[in-house]
Amino acid sequence: MCVIVVKPAGVQISIDTIRKCWAKNPHGAGIAFMDGDAVQIKKGFMNLDEFLDYLSSINLTETNAVLHFRISTSGGINPGMTHPFPISAEKEDLTASEIRTPVAVVHNGIIPTIPQPGLSDTATYIAETLLSRYKADPHFYDDEENRVVILDEIQSKMVLVDTEYFYLIGEFFKRKGVYYSNLYWI
Repeated sequence: MCVIVVKPAGVQISIDTIRKCWAKNPHGAGIAFMDGDAVQIKKGFMNLDEFLDYLSSINLTETNAVLHFRISTSGGINPGMTHPFPISAEKEDLTASEIRTPVAVVHNGIIPTIPQPGLSDTATYIAETLLSRYKADPHFYDDEENRVVILDEIQSKMVLVDTEYFYLIGEFFKRKGVYYSNLYWI
């Protein structure tokens, strides 16, 4: 099971924690962080040292960030299927290793859907379901009722990130100011 780490600005996350998350979820990692008027996604890290090098290049402590450590379920083990994802139907956007977007999405679990060829269940759900909601209302996730609908659909955990807030869907565990989708990596 993947692990999502939601780290608010001003809160530290230890290198030891990052190493433990990676050890239990070695199929790649990525990060989304609030960067002015957009969310910056950088993903496709298939090597822990490369991920740690990137994290050291940004001011992680002072940044609102969501990290995702992946265990492959569908879509294969490849950089393009690591999380986060932008809300898009374009395979090029969903698989991009670096992209700025209004909203980023990370997921933990298996979504009951039939993945599109070359995409994971999460990328397919984003392209087919979240995108239509986003087109109808770019802030659909602000509404608690809409987040409950998403939870019913995905039956797992998800985080949507915009330039101001984290929106946690499902039960998360808080330890030392950081939220985790699960604690099995400990």
